Order: sequence, then C-alpha cells, then structure tokens
Amino acid sequence: MRLAVFDVGGTAIKYALMDGSGEPGDFHDGGEVPTPDPESTDPEPFLQALEGIIAQMGPVEGIACSLPGVVEVECKYLQTGGALNYLYETDLTTWEKRFGLPAEAENDARCSAMAELSVGNLAGVENGVVLTFGTGIGGGAVVNGRVFKGSHLFAGEASMMYTRLPRKDSALRDEGAFSTDCSTHGFCRRVAEAKGIGRCDGRQVFA
Repeated sequence: MRLAVFDVGGTAIKYALMDGSGEPGDFHDGGEVPTPDPESTDPEPFLQALEGIIAQMGPVEGIACSLPGVVEVECKYLQTGGALNYLYETDLTTWEKRFGLPAEAENDARCSAMAELSVGNLAGVENGVVLTFGTGIGGGAVVNGRVFKGSHLFAGEASMMYTRLPRKDSALRDEGAFSTDCSTHGFCRRVAEAKGIGRCDGRQVFA
C-alpha cells in the first residue's frame, strides 16, 4: 500500500511516501516544506501545500497525518490544532472529499509513542512516556503496553503544565508554561536573547 504520510509541526511539514507496512525501510522520497502561518485561521494554504506534495508522489492510496492538538481518531475530527489555528474544529472527511483519498490523523506525540512502542526504545516496555520537543512539547503515555489516551484525549500532554508563576510584564502568551521555556522554540528564543541576536532556529543552535 502506497500512502502519503505527513508530520505536521509548527515550523515545517515533513513528508514521505510509505510503501509497505511501515517498517523503517518503507519510507521514501521524504522532504519538508515550511508550515503556513500558524496564526492564520484560513486552512487553504495548508491544504494546497498537502496537495502539491501528494501530486509529486504519483498514485497513492491514502493519507496519514501526525498533527498537533486533540484528535478524535474514530470520528475523523480535530478538536484543536495546537499552535496551528487553522486546524481547529476540522472535519477530516472534508479532506477526503477534496483529495479523493481516505485520510487518517492522530496527535503527533501519540504517533511518536506508537512508533517507539512498535520499533523504538519502548519496544517491550509496559509503562513509559514519550516527550517530543519542537514548537511546543508533546507527550504520549504508554500504560500496560498500550498507548493511553485518557477520557478526554489529554493523557501524557505536558505542554501547558506551569512550572513557575508567570511574570506580569511578560509579552509571552503562555509565560511560565513548560513549553514556553523548554520547547525547542523556547530554548532557541532564550539562546537568541543570551547572545543578543534577533532570532535563531534549532539547526543553528545544535550545529
């Protein structure tokens, strides 16, 4: 089965063609494009980006997306979209109609937990946690050998835990939150402040 698979983040949309069962060697033609403006509520630039990538891949039989936010997998519905405003309250069946392909989606950190449980560092582990660091911080929990979602699909989420009291004079929207201080985005912001430069990204910091 040929699938167009996407990992959608706050900075980039990473993609690949999955040709097989999902083993590490089954991914080909990977790349990335910039994520459209996260502050926008218009999904059209995002959907056009996906269309362009799918067109490059040739015939595919479906789409699978790893996304930020709260995802109701069985209902094909995105309650929230993390830092991406245009993903909020999205019915994935509208994507299926647009692309003419079946589409599946799951929370990005939960996808990471599934991968680690299947072929990664959590293989054979009964209880564990996966944390993903990017624009925000995602979390996936493994309980009794299975990825645990929780009653409200928030199990494992760590991004909005407050680690200190917010400063009243801060211009940051989520001042004091774990993700604001400790995500890759937050870490790069603090490096830029310490070095007196305008901004930097993770590739520059860790080069």
